[in-house]
Amino acid sequence: MTRPGFNIILMTKKLFAILFPILFSSLSLFGQQASPQFRVRTITAGISLKSLADTETIRSAIEFLKLAKQAYNDKGYEVQTLRISTQNFYKYIDQHSYNDALAYLIEFDRIALRNNILLSIGQVLPPDKYQSGIGDWAEKLLQST
Repeated sequence: MTRPGFNIILMTKKLFAILFPILFSSLSLFGQQASPQFRVRTITAGISLKSLADTETIRSAIEFLKLAKQAYNDKGYEVQTLRISTQNFYKYIDQHSYNDALAYLIEFDRIALRNNILLSIGQVLPPDKYQSGIGDWAEKLLQST
């Protein structure tokens, strides 16, 4: 002898088992496609400058970064920042004094600012080397860039 309520529960479970996959598949077919929610924090171009006068390499990197940003934007991603990173500064200062190099670094900064790009000049002094007055020079650099 079967209980009357038992048949209703059994039929409800069967009906749910049949309808659930249909309902789930229709939601995925007709649901709105979500766009990527990822943001690209930064795109960085690492460059090696030939000298302090080498603005062409910086300009070339800027063009690359703009194209890369557009490619990500076209795919629906937001790019938050663009950045150029050079080799360590002490490797391309050449025979210039640090004070003479300030004018070149200010120009690098102007180029980067015009294009809304961050610029990193790398390590200023070689490892394990101290230079008298470098703190004052760094302060001048920060105030002028």
